[in-house]
Amino acid sequence: MEFEAIVESLSYKGLGVIKHSNGKIFYVEGVWPGDIGHFEITTEKKSYGYAKLNKLIKKSPDRRDPPCIYQGNDLKSCGGCSWMIANYPAQLREKLNILKSLARYNNLNINEFLSDIIYDQEFNYKNRAQIHKDDMSLGFHSKSSNQVIDIKECKILNPKTQNQLVYLRKNFNKIKTDKVFLDDRLDDSDLLHTNLGFNQGNTKINELIKTSINKYLTKHLKGLELFCGSGNYSKILKLKVDSLKAYDYKISNPISEQGITFVETDIYNKNFLDLLENNYDFLFLDPPRSGLKNLSQLVSNQKNLETIFYLSCDPSTMFRDIATLKKFKIIKVIPFDAYPQSAHLEALTILKRS
Repeated sequence: MEFEAIVESLSYKGLGVIKHSNGKIFYVEGVWPGDIGHFEITTEKKSYGYAKLNKLIKKSPDRRDPPCIYQGNDLKSCGGCSWMIANYPAQLREKLNILKSLARYNNLNINEFLSDIIYDQEFNYKNRAQIHKDDMSLGFHSKSSNQVIDIKECKILNPKTQNQLVYLRKNFNKIKTDKVFLDDRLDDSDLLHTNLGFNQGNTKINELIKTSINKYLTKHLKGLELFCGSGNYSKILKLKVDSLKAYDYKISNPISEQGITFVETDIYNKNFLDLLENNYDFLFLDPPRSGLKNLSQLVSNQKNLETIFYLSCDPSTMFRDIATLKKFKIIKVIPFDAYPQSAHLEALTILKRS
């Protein structure tokens, strides 16, 4: 049965939030705050559910026609860029709203410490992307499926990765795997046999994050870096930290810099804390979306710790972890829009011992 509702807000995953006349909350794809429509329940649980938009009655003033022919929510559309339905200023506003809401959910008030969102261009920014292949198509998966949508042009790829997509399409029959990675660190001829692994997907925003780290980090004697990757931020940290020890599960081609020691280990292993010295005065962590649930235990062992920089690609787990730190207070939260046209948001939270 259909019901009429207005989209009141967005969830932290970027879904529209509507309310049924019975008071139950439902989550909907492909809508924006201010939209009014007819909705149909698709899944219903005890306290919430999911619905789909059957008919849009009135558009949000922030809505726009997506500037990409592949954008959509059905099996014939690309599964990315779900926020392309809204103009860019509205996207930035909603990301800040979601960030504040996630903080409140964890009993954290960040309004006093929250800076304006740092952003660059909304299109042509992505320096790396996973492309899928089947017998006939080369492109991205549709929403919540493994169906490959044939893509000739992608609005968010940067010029080099867009040219790489064109190259792969011309050499379709040479692709012997079901996926290949575009990467602006590679020449076209290397795409078919080389995968350089993870890289921050937006080069400009990555540099702006480094600028912010350098701006707000003060001098420290001994630093601990967790989830260092290949040392993307290590060199910037070393500018202000006399010695730095950097850990990650796998460290491929780490940077070479005097005063930085890289160690491969499983940070999530229950024995990891036993490996650590207890005299660090600075901690920088950039975990995956799962965050670091035992952060409070790690911090409690570090009696000299003065400053924490927590960089996160998922503010929901970041604030969950930070809320457990009783002797540290937030002094700055800096959001970065690394992935326009999506709900994803990077955030750097700076904490000092209180």
